[in-house]
Amino acid sequence: MLSVTRYLHSRFNAILALLLMLAGAWLGFSRGDLPELAGDKGFALPSAIEWLRSPLLSFWVNIACNLLAVGLMIWINRSYNFIKALTLIYVSVFAYMQLATPGVLDRFYSGTALCVVLLFCIGLLFECFGQRTPESMRKVFMIFFLLSAGTATQYVYAGYVLVFLVGCIQMRIFGMRTAIAALLGIVTPWCLMIGSGLVQPSQLHWPTFVNIFSAIDMAETMVLLLTVLVTVLLLFAGMTLTFFKVLTYNARRRSFNGVLSVLSVFTVLAMMVDYTNIITYIPALNVCAAFWVSHFFAIHNTEKSYMAILSLYVIYIALFVWKIVL
Repeated sequence: MLSVTRYLHSRFNAILALLLMLAGAWLGFSRGDLPELAGDKGFALPSAIEWLRSPLLSFWVNIACNLLAVGLMIWINRSYNFIKALTLIYVSVFAYMQLATPGVLDRFYSGTALCVVLLFCIGLLFECFGQRTPESMRKVFMIFFLLSAGTATQYVYAGYVLVFLVGCIQMRIFGMRTAIAALLGIVTPWCLMIGSGLVQPSQLHWPTFVNIFSAIDMAETMVLLLTVLVTVLLLFAGMTLTFFKVLTYNARRRSFNGVLSVLSVFTVLAMMVDYTNIITYIPALNVCAAFWVSHFFAIHNTEKSYMAILSLYVIYIALFVWKIVL
């Protein structure tokens, strides 16, 4: 069955998974019955869910952003090879995880935007490894500029500022110039928004905290929490079972995996603390889990590993079916 295992690591399986994700997303969208999500969770501007009034346009923009996230995942791994294997299984795992999670594919919202921004920032950060050049400082500035600008629409971006500060240390670039670049990146978007009149000082406010679970019934809550729990368990299993292998990598690749570890742990902790806004973190959680699961199966690429991979797919498809038949 080695041929089956090879197929599961191939681009053809990744494409099939994406097609199934698109079909499931359309099925979920066509059913309607979407929970209301608060659109005022930023400090100044409406959240992403308020940007597009047309449900159909919002759906297709969200699908495009999910495909963009997949493209960024492929770019990051192929450019920096932190998984150290020729595999695209993280694409199929991400697709099935997205498919199984209620609400993340049906419309464009802050969770999708956060996922794309984080992946882009990770790519920029990885490019800076060990380089304190002006070009690297510009990339650091851009990372914190994007995160700071995001806080105007959704407060969850603020926590990731700390993650990328730690990431700068892991990339061996933290110093006075890096700190200044980060500080300027944080301040600049607010100066631009207020200076241009896009945001008036009177518009600054605390986010509206609305419990997502108040908008869905008990059955949907069970599906959501069970799906998140399965994903978190897979994430930590992947991290734990690849830990000693990662230690054998060179310093550069260890640093890349270290950034992903910090991002993963922070996302899980943030979901526990900010549980009323849990759905916003789910795409980022799925990205982290997909990378760690892929890393594990790339290391343990045996003839019989296809059984574990297919079992994982079946679990997420079953969760999706459960959600659909509710």
